[in-house]
Amino acid sequence: MIRKNNKKNKENSLNSEFTKKNNLKIYCNNCLEKNDNFFNDLCINCILQDLYRNQNDTINSIILDSFNFRVERELIMLFFEYFNLLDNLKSKFKKLFELKKECIFKEFRCEIFNKISTISDKINSNLNPITIYKHILICESEIQEYDIKTYCKDCVLKIQQEIGSIATKMKSLGIIEKYENFKSKSDLYDKYVNFYQFLFSNFVEFSAIQKGMKQREESLGKLIYTYSIQKFGTYSIYIYGIKNEIEKRYVFKDFFIDTVNREYYRRIIKYTYKKLEMIKLEKILSIEDLIDSYYFEAIKHIDEKFDIPNITKKKLALLVAIRMINLDKIFPLLLDDYIEEIFLDSPDDKIYLNHQKFGRCRTAIIFSKSEIDRIKTLFRLYSGKRLDYSNPNLKFVLKNKFFYCRFTCDIFPINSKGFSLDIRKLNKDIFTIQDLLKNETINSKIASFLYFCVLKNINITVTGRTDSGKTTLINSLDLHTPKEFRKIYIENAIESLDQLLYGKHQLKFKVNSLSDSIDIQNKKSGQIKKLLHRTPDLIYLGEILTKEECDAMFHCLSVGLRGFQTIHSNDINSLINRFLYHFQIEKSCLNDLDILILMKKDKNGRRKVVSINQIIYENKSLE
Repeated sequence: MIRKNNKKNKENSLNSEFTKKNNLKIYCNNCLEKNDNFFNDLCINCILQDLYRNQNDTINSIILDSFNFRVERELIMLFFEYFNLLDNLKSKFKKLFELKKECIFKEFRCEIFNKISTISDKINSNLNPITIYKHILICESEIQEYDIKTYCKDCVLKIQQEIGSIATKMKSLGIIEKYENFKSKSDLYDKYVNFYQFLFSNFVEFSAIQKGMKQREESLGKLIYTYSIQKFGTYSIYIYGIKNEIEKRYVFKDFFIDTVNREYYRRIIKYTYKKLEMIKLEKILSIEDLIDSYYFEAIKHIDEKFDIPNITKKKLALLVAIRMINLDKIFPLLLDDYIEEIFLDSPDDKIYLNHQKFGRCRTAIIFSKSEIDRIKTLFRLYSGKRLDYSNPNLKFVLKNKFFYCRFTCDIFPINSKGFSLDIRKLNKDIFTIQDLLKNETINSKIASFLYFCVLKNINITVTGRTDSGKTTLINSLDLHTPKEFRKIYIENAIESLDQLLYGKHQLKFKVNSLSDSIDIQNKKSGQIKKLLHRTPDLIYLGEILTKEECDAMFHCLSVGLRGFQTIHSNDINSLINRFLYHFQIEKSCLNDLDILILMKKDKNGRRKVVSINQIIYENKSLE
């Protein structure tokens, strides 16, 4: 906020002053960061900073001159109660760090003290009691679940006890009691933007604020959900409902955009970005290594000039690294595990996506011509394939610690607009049968039956529409195969799980189903037929796309090979028609399929097994 001089009290904040009646007046009219309302983190922190600096004075009320807003002493005392505890919290965390000095492993990295350091940084840089309370609860939960090693037992138990004590003291605060009350009443979420609007609702005239909020709601829509992504919460995600439309609006922001230090952090990023030089490559580095290289260089430059908390330093360094490789527009989407698929239909279009919780969402992201050219170069580099007039379609998979995606790109002449992009998010997390039970993809009876089929080496074909969960299901079943099995995988894109760490035997082949190669031996169908000479106990064929692959699959099934495969269809009848008429498979061969599992995805995005089927061919009829 713009500061205003006050000769009466030079120790006060320059953007506030005391009136004769001991009212703390805060000036917002000329603030460069002024928003439509003061319920955002930026304004709340600014108010709390002024209040914290003047906590030793008698304050009857707080007045915001541009919002027709007055906070009475009753509410001020809630914040003063928290400030009294805040100083105590700082000293408690300081004592906790003393335990590290006594540890024989003090030179080594400790997960527990990293968590404590994160909370300590938050307490020193943020005055918002709700933010601090949330972080302490998360820390308490994570430390309680920590796997205690024998030599760490005494230290960890002391920390658990101290963090538990801190959490209990926080819960006893008046403002936290009001926050818990707000959380417990779901009807309040529709009535108020957030907790602070609820808290201040008895002390403010809302006419001007509601007008600004209405204008924002008309442009973006109504905010219905927000969350953070990436390990340190580098990005904040906002989901807005659009009036009279099914689609939602997806917005991401850098973590500092709605904070008091927004401009300060922007300048740090700009300074660090200018300091970094493009890496001269003698060989191709993976995206992960490239980001890490720029990240650690950025950390060095920030360390040299700026004194900021470690957690903030890491977030800013990552933002600089992403900007260096020109992925800052799309990288948050690749990080967000709630996003299932990302689409761009033409260079003139905006990106839209499928969200696990909210379905189809629009974004405001649009690429310039130079950005599209850089994306094409990136794809050529990391796929090792051509992307030009002679090969206008490119599909490949990238897997690293940040994301696991299958990229599909089409250019002229097959794309009339010159460029389109489809990014399918593949599962970074391993889904077990237990996980599928929890999310109700299957029930206990189906789980038991499928486990029995796996143990008896019965062939399993999973069918359904696109994005119905077919590959996730066969991967979870594959995890439960006997350890001694020799398993051979033939896939277009490697979507199966790496089980070598579990001591299982896996031989994997990556092929191209849609290759124009004349040599059948190099196609997927040719590799499937070669399985007869590789002595597998189980075969994993991935997605069956072409007639050649279907012929090869039935060729293997007819000689007794069994395993897992997926194939697209609307239902079991349409799958049978596909086998008989599109792939021209003999009816009698359908008996070799053993069982067929049909999966569907409902309107809420939940994937379920809807039926388990067996085809029995007798007397020239299908039952």
